[in-house]
Amino acid sequence: MDGLIHVSELSWKHIDHPSQVVAVGDEVDVEVLDVDFSKERISLSLKATQSDPWQVFADSHAVDQLVYGRVTKLVPFGAFIQVGEGIEGLVHISEMAAHHVDSPDQVVTAGEELWVKIIELDTARRRISLSIKQAAEGGEVSEEYREAFGSHAYDSEGNYIGTIEYGEFTPETEAQAAWAEYASGVSAKAPEDSAEASDAPDADSSDAATD
Repeated sequence: MDGLIHVSELSWKHIDHPSQVVAVGDEVDVEVLDVDFSKERISLSLKATQSDPWQVFADSHAVDQLVYGRVTKLVPFGAFIQVGEGIEGLVHISEMAAHHVDSPDQVVTAGEELWVKIIELDTARRRISLSIKQAAEGGEVSEEYREAFGSHAYDSEGNYIGTIEYGEFTPETEAQAAWAEYASGVSAKAPEDSAEASDAPDADSSDAATD
């Protein structure tokens, strides 16, 4: 007895041809979706036996977290960013920069990798809204990047607080390389912030001077 797996039920990702997922002779586990005795038809699903990547992403990420992604496509109203396997979000043109942007290619290019902030996560509609503008302000880093360098470098809210010397460390994954770049930027900024704080006039001394 044979059943049919429609192309839409082969994978959670978009595919153009069944050969991208299976080949003749493959043995696979499937879920029965429907049995039509009158037409002697059985509808099957391969993707129903697999975890929904959107739900997996939603379970491990949250709004206001920073994630690393790759620009996959530019459109007149923004840019699509891949932030996970088969997961894309949109950076609307209004979230690309603090200044006015006429066209997305003024800010990013296809294939570019960058940090973005999750500003909306709607798994029901398969939509993720992202922001380059807000990512530049910093914030909490998603757990997958925290694990790459150890939890001791973060406070309880996930903000980077470490002053780690990486030395000749060579990142082994894209996630590690992404975070290494981000961490070095934060570490470089810290001395500047400290210098600005030390240059600021002391409130007590200012009062004394007025007396």
